[in-house]
Amino acid sequence: VTAQARELFARARHVLIQSATIFDFATFRRILGIPDTAITFSAPSDFPLCNRPIIYRPVGDMVRKTMDDAIPSLCNEIERIVDEFSTRKGVIHTHSYSINQRVCRHLAGEYGDRIITHGQNPRDREKAIRRHCASRGASVLVSPSLTEGIDLKGDLARFQIVCKVPYPRLDVYTRERSTRDRSWYELQTAWRLVQMTGRAVRSDTDSATTFVLDSHFEKFVSRNERILPDWWLESIQVSARAA
Repeated sequence: VTAQARELFARARHVLIQSATIFDFATFRRILGIPDTAITFSAPSDFPLCNRPIIYRPVGDMVRKTMDDAIPSLCNEIERIVDEFSTRKGVIHTHSYSINQRVCRHLAGEYGDRIITHGQNPRDREKAIRRHCASRGASVLVSPSLTEGIDLKGDLARFQIVCKVPYPRLDVYTRERSTRDRSWYELQTAWRLVQMTGRAVRSDTDSATTFVLDSHFEKFVSRNERILPDWWLESIQVSARAA
């Protein structure tokens, strides 16, 4: 990435990089090899705070070693939220196909007519999105791969559920890179998390409620408060712990 960035920078006297999810300028500059002399500027969100609440409602720690214990409480809380929004469309971010299958299996009996999901084929994902958007009912799109590249504006999603803090999969590349630069790994997760929570609020007149159920969310936010944007942190509300 650094080599590609340097090639781009060499082609112009001035380069402007604009994004809603840079967050940590120091790490971003280091990743791309941008000199410290670069000018950086961060602007607040112009979306009203009341339109984008993030409700932290912990049900259990979804890290690998405790996930099996947390899944039943997770599924029960998802069921309560789906009930609460019985006439509204929504999206459930499951993060992995394993969690996706367990959540869909739990919801299949009572909510099977509302649930739309997909397998690992990218074409299946696109079909599921089209079905959800075209549905006249209160469909719920359940997927581990809706972090970006989808516009669920208006009534396409009035609620969304985040099942797990979206840490990148620890393949060989990710392990090696995170060993050398832990801040890179944390930043990748922060990017994914903020992108994920933004899928359903697409303009300053749009609104949706996001629920985060993974109790590890609190630890992640506390550890990375410095890099997470203030406008996003201000959206977080702590709800009563699920029964």
